[in-house]
Amino acid sequence: MRGLLRRPPFLSTMIVIRTGRCGILHTSRGGILQHPCHSSCQNLQDRRVCAANMTSMTDHHALLLVLGTFAIAVWPFRRAAREEPEPVEEGPGEESGTPPEIDHMDWGIRLGTIGRYERAAERFEQAVQADAEDPAAHFNLGLALDLAGDHVHARDAYVRSADIYPDFSDTHTNLGVALIDLGDPDAALLSFSRASGLDPADPLPHFNIACIHLAASRWTEAADALQAAAQADPKDAPTRFNLAIALRCAGRSKEAESELRDFVALERGRYPRQREYAQRLLNTEYADQGG
Repeated sequence: MRGLLRRPPFLSTMIVIRTGRCGILHTSRGGILQHPCHSSCQNLQDRRVCAANMTSMTDHHALLLVLGTFAIAVWPFRRAAREEPEPVEEGPGEESGTPPEIDHMDWGIRLGTIGRYERAAERFEQAVQADAEDPAAHFNLGLALDLAGDHVHARDAYVRSADIYPDFSDTHTNLGVALIDLGDPDAALLSFSRASGLDPADPLPHFNIACIHLAASRWTEAADALQAAAQADPKDAPTRFNLAIALRCAGRSKEAESELRDFVALERGRYPRQREYAQRLLNTEYADQGG
């Protein structure tokens, strides 16, 4: 988002109308890849960034807040994602009568689905050459390049896709994450804001906007964005945890306590480190307050 970035909407065609998407940090709409941060990052979608010093905001690390003596990972930026086709081994048939640009798109999607991003990018490059005005081809090229680590050319492909079809919110979401990878949070904030304006019901851009504010210690702004994300997807545990942290740092203690309790109820044992931190606060700080 892409806890963790939410990635890959490899598209067979540009989707213009969508409603009510929810979910964060996925590689597909059906599954969450949310993981707590560890001292050494092992998951491609973890990122670690000091909240007071936004130094290395790549999607390989987790956003790290240091609260007192307890360092706790906060889930970071997320890419847009949707259901992907099942991976298959064979490529599209050359005798099928399918136009060559469709073959390249289909084969690129299949390669991307099995994690062969550089090969997928080659196919999407060919699709772009066949139809330079297809926004989905540029979008897929950007995503494949981004996942392969070429964030500069990924940014360029996303920009081209947005130039052709500016009303697709996921393009702006993924462009924002690429800009974060390139160390430009101000430009990323503009992209995420465009995405949220195009699809206010999508929690992803709200979540990503909040991550930028969290990293800059702008707690009130982060809380506002996370409340919008939580309204869109109230059962997303990482959103509720991040919201609790933002509210607590903003001095809104009672609201933070409520969010911590909701997080504990929602996380169902999936995030033990964050649960430990939440329980520690509930059993000490908030118990002392009579909460």
